[in-house]
Amino acid sequence: MTTTRGPQEPCVGSPTARRIPCYDPELAPLAAQGSVDGHSLRAEDIPRLRALTDHWRPRPETLRRSGRVWPEERTVPGREGHPDVPVVLLWPTTPYTGPRPALLACHGGGMVTGTAYSGTPALALWVEELGVVVFSVGYRLAPEYRHPAAVEDVMTVWSWMHAHAEDLGLDPARSGVFGVSAGACLAASFSLQARDLRLPSPRYQILQDAMLDDRHHRPSTFEHMDSGVWDRISSCTAWESYLGPAVAREEVSFYAAPGRAADHPEVLRGLPSTFLDVGTEDLFRDDVLAFGAALVGAGVPTEMHLWAGGWHGFSEMAPHVRLAQDANEARRRFLARRLAEGSGDV
Repeated sequence: MTTTRGPQEPCVGSPTARRIPCYDPELAPLAAQGSVDGHSLRAEDIPRLRALTDHWRPRPETLRRSGRVWPEERTVPGREGHPDVPVVLLWPTTPYTGPRPALLACHGGGMVTGTAYSGTPALALWVEELGVVVFSVGYRLAPEYRHPAAVEDVMTVWSWMHAHAEDLGLDPARSGVFGVSAGACLAASFSLQARDLRLPSPRYQILQDAMLDDRHHRPSTFEHMDSGVWDRISSCTAWESYLGPAVAREEVSFYAAPGRAADHPEVLRGLPSTFLDVGTEDLFRDDVLAFGAALVGAGVPTEMHLWAGGWHGFSEMAPHVRLAQDANEARRRFLARRLAEGSGDV
């Protein structure tokens, strides 16, 4: 299915749409953390961004420090003709009777950077507090591998996880998918494809600061043109890397850019219970709000939060700030409720 046509030049902006960001007071001096050395991401910056990501990636010994989480590196066999997929599993070390819930996690990084270790410190807190087993996917990156390579890797790991659930001690009835930014795009794409391909469906999806729509046609995408925080130029670089020449064209499907399904809410029927959140100063704000409204219209149980003054990625990059703590706690509560529902212990 195709959707309505977007602008032919998605990165051309309207100067009249710009405004002064209204950052949360605690977040304002930290806004540069959401940038690539203080400027927008362009294609020539991708190798340097990857080097920085690798340098700062969490280490296994850091994740083991609390004594309550055990990281394990695995390789999931790829489908015929496709490479194997690296995965980092985060196991709770606390004793447990019966199968554990599993959470498949898709890291952020604009589709162009990141590893299976990206974002694992925040995920480790859920492992400690809720007893969930995390499967963090090291999916293939653009522009070397364009759509659908990354979401195929996500499906490969999900299918493997379900096929080996008994051996791994997992409970499919309490398993779901999580993604942040580009990873949220992959999580939403995966949920749509799992439904349509009749794969085992996730019971819930958590979409944080979701990168959903390649067309960049809603007002918030014009408000942050070249702010240095993940902005319109950076987002255009990411989408062009992921979709290539097809970006913003009519033939792009909602499997590639799930935000396009907001124009056709019927496409979203049958998706799992969904959590979405985004900051008011995130260029993806209006895409996330439109997607959430469409989910509600399609009858999908949906919880959505709009964080005043939050920039893209604030809760991951500045977790000590009060607004970030509120956002992280809201996600944790949503996940805890879904796990309790699946166990019957509500």
